[in-house]
Amino acid sequence: MANSKSNWPAAQSPDVKPGEMSVMVKLMNDIRELDRPKTDGEVEQRISAFFQWCIDNDVRPGVELMALSLGTTRQTLWNWQKEGGRKGEIITQAKQMIAALTENWGQTGKINPAAFCFIMKNNFGYSDNVTVETIPKQEPHRTIEQIEQERGQRFIDTAPKELPKGDF
Repeated sequence: MANSKSNWPAAQSPDVKPGEMSVMVKLMNDIRELDRPKTDGEVEQRISAFFQWCIDNDVRPGVELMALSLGTTRQTLWNWQKEGGRKGEIITQAKQMIAALTENWGQTGKINPAAFCFIMKNNFGYSDNVTVETIPKQEPHRTIEQIEQERGQRFIDTAPKELPKGDF
């Protein structure tokens, strides 16, 4: 029973119809039980199978779900990308496909705009920063003649108008 002074956990419940939750949990568990691929070739095959699984089960692909299908974590996927090699390329291509799908859904209103922003920032390096660059004012280049003329003018401007009268 929820706390009468709060809407927790009711506020966090996903908007699902009866039976939808159990279907999703079963699907997630089925993909979780797959053996972890060991070779780059197995990773590539699993990624292909993952996208086909998403198509067959009408499930939106995501980075966390892809990691689950590989028996790993999102952080490990990121590490594989940074290490490079064939496995890193495979993960980069798969994440790019998920990013393109997510961007399309975000631009066509298929997913909540706040969720779209979170997903793109969290998984694909997007940001909404404003960068202000200040450039110091640069003096125009002067010729030697101009510098000498300015120096002479400064001397004239600072020279006393009259010489002091001596007491000698």
